[in-house]
Amino acid sequence: MLSQTKEILDATRKFLIFKKYNVIGLAPTLTAKNNIEPITGKENTHTLQHFLTKYNGYIEGRGLKSLKNRQAEFKDTVILVDEAGMISNKQASDLLKLGQLFKIKRIVPILDGKQHGSISAGKPISMLLKNGLKFFEMKKILRQTNEVFRDVVQSAVDHKSLGVLKAYKDLNSSIIEVKPTENRSQEETLSQEINNLFNGGTDHGGKNENIRNDYALAEAAVGKYASFSESDQENTLVVASSNKYRKFANELIRNELTSQGKLQGEDRQISILENKHLSHAEQRIYRSYNEGDIILAGRDIDKYNIKQGDWFGVKKVKNRSGIVQLERIGELKEGQDNIIHWKPSDNKFSKNKDMVQQFSHETLKLKIGEQIRFIRTSEDKDFKNGDRGKIMKFGKDQDVHLKMKDGSEKILNLDSETANFIDHAYASTSYSSQSLTFKHVIGIMDSKEKDLTSQATFYVNMTRAQETATFVVDDKERVYDALKNLTGEKDSALQKLFVVDDLTKIADKKIEYDPQKEEFLLEKKDLEPEKEKSFFEELFGRTENTTTAEKETTGEPERELIKERDREAEM
Repeated sequence: MLSQTKEILDATRKFLIFKKYNVIGLAPTLTAKNNIEPITGKENTHTLQHFLTKYNGYIEGRGLKSLKNRQAEFKDTVILVDEAGMISNKQASDLLKLGQLFKIKRIVPILDGKQHGSISAGKPISMLLKNGLKFFEMKKILRQTNEVFRDVVQSAVDHKSLGVLKAYKDLNSSIIEVKPTENRSQEETLSQEINNLFNGGTDHGGKNENIRNDYALAEAAVGKYASFSESDQENTLVVASSNKYRKFANELIRNELTSQGKLQGEDRQISILENKHLSHAEQRIYRSYNEGDIILAGRDIDKYNIKQGDWFGVKKVKNRSGIVQLERIGELKEGQDNIIHWKPSDNKFSKNKDMVQQFSHETLKLKIGEQIRFIRTSEDKDFKNGDRGKIMKFGKDQDVHLKMKDGSEKILNLDSETANFIDHAYASTSYSSQSLTFKHVIGIMDSKEKDLTSQATFYVNMTRAQETATFVVDDKERVYDALKNLTGEKDSALQKLFVVDDLTKIADKKIEYDPQKEEFLLEKKDLEPEKEKSFFEELFGRTENTTTAEKETTGEPERELIKERDREAEM
């Protein structure tokens, strides 16, 4: 969150409190939640999914006997939703329904429309804005401290899609192009590393050649990373378009830091759990599960006597019957079975995509000096999703002494459940980097990743940086062409939302509302395309309708984006 946004929100909060309103802060990710927490207060700030899960009974029509108590609890309440562009139609629908039931005074979304939208279906806030929802726009840039770089970002903010394209052109000298045909001195030695990292040591012929070309992009990004001073390296983030490049970059940066003597000692290997991020459709297919996988229940599932937070191991997958045999992890409680025969295609079980999460076992190497990040909040809340720390020393009994980014010192036990959810912190994906700020950012963009090379990806990568943004690409022109054709904004098939009474007055008129169905259909308006002839000519050197460059694409994003769903309900 920019400091300007913080200042305005803080002033808004003080005004609301002066007027005797209660203020609650919500955010779709824990990183965003941590950013808004200093403003709205720890007790009044939650992830959006945690808030919706807590009151899910009301959303589903249960708990109405205690509704008056909730209405009293939320009397004179205003909810601020940070990074609101990332919420889905379903989340918006549920939140607005709670607002209606609890008689919440106002729900205020806060967003940057050019960043990544929801991974799940829909773009509700964008739809509301296009149909007349009143808004206050902040255009002053405060994050970027380099004046020249700030002007580039300002152009992207002021001129929308065309501004993003112009920013790409203006940053030309900061774009490193790595062609597949270029000779790379380390190519031969990289081959075995690639095999070990992704193929279990097996050579897959032509597939490895493609991987080597991809690896070269990460190698160039790490070369730029290595050029920074030690203090700047700790304030540099490599932002990758996909998890593949994130893994490449993390591995190469570790090698570089080891060769520089900044990572010391022998590797300490631990087993971690990596979220498989299966889509809803994949969750229902028994072939998506392998023996040894770990399953976490996200909600109570009465049919199988499963409670939220229960852990299971996949013991066996029965191909003929489509049944996955689960073995409970931890102590058995009264009435619970140790073995559960679960059929993923069971509609009653799988109707809600947040029912379960699936994990596989991976190996993580750690050294003294290692930068790590936490990808799940610990049960005692001592470590939160998004927290970052540096390993200072290995102590007794698997204790690791950490110096956190905020300067505090903490101890992590590698045998604890929390240690299952850590990773190296040198590289991040574009989607998960939203809300972060670093002095230097190095972005990796590959034109072959069609649905990931978008204006939203470029914009997010660029605006995470305070001083410099460098991009490593496989082909400058192809990436530019991809940016012209893909904004990163998904079309929405769902245009119906539950609505809070006070929020039905959009664009100075009341939207048609059906209280029986508890839904409304937003009217569409014919919007005139923005015309900026001189700006367009400066960018392209010719006159053309701007809507060509601002064309939206349809269809589902690549599964890689689904892998970045941040569904941390604070369990």
